Amino acid sequence: MKTSVFQYIVDIEYDLADFYRRLRSLSHMTGSAELFDFMCEHSQGHGKTVESLENKLKRPKLDQAFFSHVHGQIKESLFEEVIAAEDMTEALQKISKAEELAGKMYQLIAKHYRDLSQYYLEVSKEITQIAEEEFIHRDMVLRENRKY
Repeated sequence: MKTSVFQYIVDIEYDLADFYRRLRSLSHMTGSAELFDFMCEHSQGHGKTVESLENKLKRPKLDQAFFSHVHGQIKESLFEEVIAAEDMTEALQKISKAEELAGKMYQLIAKHYRDLSQYYLEVSKEITQIAEEEFIHRDMVLRENRKY
């Protein structure tokens, strides 16, 4: 089964927290125990933050069944209306109305993708924030070198 990007990041962060716990337990790393505690705590914090994103950011859904149903209705009623049309002008008017309805349906689908792109921009923003925090953590680890 495919894992969501949120669950993927949560798994990585919780795995990092375990990794830092293991590093802290190494005898030659005890001088940096405070750093490893901090890193473990922050990895767990990132995991919890990302877990909450699935509820905070709702991915827009496209109801394809709805659009298929509407398409079928338009097509069926149009066929009946064209058959019943008194002349070619009336038939073409009915067909043009159906094309307008199809255009409106496609506008709804396009809106779905605009909404979806906004969703992914929000996901990107949240992940970028975590990335920035990781760079801060990198700098903290590098500063830890001064102890030795």
